Amino acid sequence: MKLPAVDGTVLWLLPDLKSAAHYSSVIKELSRKYQTKVFIPHITLSRVPDWDLPQLKRGADRIAEGVSQFSLQAETVKCGNNPYQKITAGIKKTIHLENLFDATDAIFGGKYSKRKYPHLSLHYNTIPCNQFSEEVKNLNQKLQPILTIQQIALVSLKGAPNEWKVVYGKILKTNGQD
Repeated sequence: MKLPAVDGTVLWLLPDLKSAAHYSSVIKELSRKYQTKVFIPHITLSRVPDWDLPQLKRGADRIAEGVSQFSLQAETVKCGNNPYQKITAGIKKTIHLENLFDATDAIFGGKYSKRKYPHLSLHYNTIPCNQFSEEVKNLNQKLQPILTIQQIALVSLKGAPNEWKVVYGKILKTNGQD
């Protein structure tokens, strides 16, 4: 199974250790079962402009400025046609998320945020969705519904998902947490 090539940098929201451990176990289980690459749990906040890394870091810092760690709710797990959105858990839009989308677009100077379908990726694959119906049903019953966002990270997407690298991370403040 070969995924389409990707190359670029994106901005991810990364969960805290407890949430990451739960979702990592799901990602690893699916990857083992379907012999695919493992990746870290994340929600894609945006793509980014073609700026140099120091400029992107300053942008990420500005987006994170004044933002405290916050909780998001995972909703229904579904299968999609995009190999990089094969199995996902939709994320309920909140004011925190909308504010981050707005800040991202304002700071990067364009429509860069991924507002359309905020989601937590669980599995990347090219297999048709009809082969995942039982998996999706089971995941809807066992996924932890609440996750805490702890960090905003710039991620270089070069190579396979297991080769993607966090090139910069900004831990969000803990005071004022919801």
